[in-house]
Amino acid sequence: MATIQTNSLDRLRFATITDAQKLTTVTAPDFFLAGPQRTGSTWLYNVLREHPEIYLSSPKELYYWNVLDKPDHFQHETTDLGWYLDHFRGAGDRVYGEATASYATMDEWLVEEAIALVPDLRVVITVRHPIDRLWSHAKMEFARILPDVEFDDISDLQLREFGESPYHQHCGAYSEIIQMWSRHLRPGNLYVGLFDDISRRPLNFALDVARFLGVSDDPCHIEHRIEHNPNPTPRETRFPEQFRPALEDLYRDEIAWLRAHFNVPW
Repeated sequence: MATIQTNSLDRLRFATITDAQKLTTVTAPDFFLAGPQRTGSTWLYNVLREHPEIYLSSPKELYYWNVLDKPDHFQHETTDLGWYLDHFRGAGDRVYGEATASYATMDEWLVEEAIALVPDLRVVITVRHPIDRLWSHAKMEFARILPDVEFDDISDLQLREFGESPYHQHCGAYSEIIQMWSRHLRPGNLYVGLFDDISRRPLNFALDVARFLGVSDDPCHIEHRIEHNPNPTPRETRFPEQFRPALEDLYRDEIAWLRAHFNVPW
């Protein structure tokens, strides 16, 4: 578990502190399951939270660091660091973490802020085919905002606007995400996994992450949650093929970069 050093508090720019002395007696997260969204972070959270040497925050997504400097953002709760660290109290001598899938794409200065607090922070990023990730995200989001509308009745314009959103495009910009986090994390503190491995080798994938986090890789700790669906989507519907050529063009360089750096199967 990570402890807070007084000099790290002096380096924070956006987090607010009401009692610095009190914070030196609490723990901070050792790792983030950072997403991006629809790449299996919920699956990994549910698997790892069963591990006796790991403590994951409840709720799963705290939305603290990604909107720390955005008080008007709908996810913003507070800038109070004490509020955030209260989610990691009383769990004993374990490895602490949280799983906010929006952290993958947060602004670089907020990455710096999180690492200023926890210099030895470890981060897990999961890579999924950008078009598959976008489509899964679209189905989830439209089911949330239009629960009474059949998916086939959603217009091409609505789908196009969703796909052209800077945030949703950023979620598929893995090269930017990976290189940004790599610039600030200590060598060896970034784990990049493949979403495809959750389907084809889920136990090995989870054990790889356990070893990365420095906890036991005994399968008995996690294997009973391995088989649940990594990314259930609320609506079963086929991808609108009219968008595929434009999306393939959009993500062509990204996919080429991933093929050059990781063993992606697509």
